[in-house]
Amino acid sequence: MSQGIDDKSLRLSDYDKLSIDDRIRLAQDIWDSIAADCNPARDMPEWHKGEIDSRYDEYVKDGDKGRSWEEVRQRVLDRQCQPSG
Repeated sequence: MSQGIDDKSLRLSDYDKLSIDDRIRLAQDIWDSIAADCNPARDMPEWHKGEIDSRYDEYVKDGDKGRSWEEVRQRVLDRQCQPSG
């Protein structure tokens, strides 16, 4: 265990003594604490962040909202059906 948590203090058998509702609440609290600590941009290099910002700015300036799922799906399927070579 990390951050000074004594692994003897955390026993699965202790959690079995909790009601199902309390165990669900505990699991939700654990997930919430993980989500609060999760920051995908934290470890992202600065140049990635700059590239994302640049592409987003181009997207906003262009006004092209992209393609529908149906169009994209059909393009992928069409490419898969074409002989390579």
